[in-house]
Amino acid sequence: MPIEVKEILKCLNDASYEAYLVGGYPRDRYRGGTTDDFDICTNATPEELKKLFPQLGEVCFGSCRLKKGKVEVQITPYREEYEYQNHRFVQKYRYVDTLKQDLKRRDFVMNTLCMDADEHYVDLLDARKDIDNKMIRCVGDPFQKLEEDVLRILRAVRFATTLHFDIDPSLKDAIIAKRNLLKFLSKDRIKIELDRILKDPIGLDWICKLKLEMPLELGNISDVKWVDDIDFCWAQMNYKAYPMCRSRMKRIKAICRLLQRDLNEPMILYQTQDAWLKKLAVIKNMSYEILKDKKEALPIHKIEDIAVSITHLKAVYEKYPVQFVYQCWKELEIQIVLGNIENNETSIYEFMDQIIDRKFSTHQKKNRV
Repeated sequence: MPIEVKEILKCLNDASYEAYLVGGYPRDRYRGGTTDDFDICTNATPEELKKLFPQLGEVCFGSCRLKKGKVEVQITPYREEYEYQNHRFVQKYRYVDTLKQDLKRRDFVMNTLCMDADEHYVDLLDARKDIDNKMIRCVGDPFQKLEEDVLRILRAVRFATTLHFDIDPSLKDAIIAKRNLLKFLSKDRIKIELDRILKDPIGLDWICKLKLEMPLELGNISDVKWVDDIDFCWAQMNYKAYPMCRSRMKRIKAICRLLQRDLNEPMILYQTQDAWLKKLAVIKNMSYEILKDKKEALPIHKIEDIAVSITHLKAVYEKYPVQFVYQCWKELEIQIVLGNIENNETSIYEFMDQIIDRKFSTHQKKNRV
């Protein structure tokens, strides 16, 4: 446990308050992993927290953030939630006295594991049993839990994907029954979860198993081939239904264009980096090794491989516009890759002279040096 977090817990304890780390950190620590997800629950009220920590952030629905050194901690008083808006946002809550009352409002049993300042586990709802069994199970009635906060559907899928846990049968039934409530989530929020889910191939399996592709507007994803780059996954789905930043949208569209092309084409091989070619081959069910051999057999692999440099061409044809000479050089690149021109000085100058004759037929060409 980071010393900063331990100091916060100790400070609360020294002031006669209960305080525990809850959720992600105790869960992952018990599993033998690490996380920087630090959530503290306590019986101290926001007013009492302000007296202990003057630098405390703004209180929002009882929760507040506290930064100590490089560590940021979320602190929430024990509470019950009893009214939600749009199947997502807490509207009414009340502070309660005991840890167990607070834990009952949480989503999944595995996330109710707590840890005190001495790094001892406090497990009131058998969270360790679920973690040992690799099972995601709701605290209470799963139908009611999803009705209250529909984001729990995607959280369940994400945890099943990232932790490689199973989902309790009753929760699976609830997800399928309540999946149409996903329309109440913003596309931005859904995309955040999907980006996490798509980092593992079983994420796609869970989406199909739980019949979520339609409410998520992903299209038919049964044929989507997973690769270790989520943009390549998005390119096979209905990515236009989700907001993407300009650079990411440009990247996904470029992937889509390549998926529609024949990867055996010389210019496609020439212009596509090996890392992309490997992923595209997986999606298109092609042999990357064969494509790689064809790429290696190309006459050139970058424009600098052309036998005559752009600097030399500019010097030889200095009486002609620089932009024109540069355009000729780019056309040379294409024709050499396609095998229409040999990559040697004689062939290159013959090509240049032919173009110049067509474009500047009345001009005298400069003698080559």
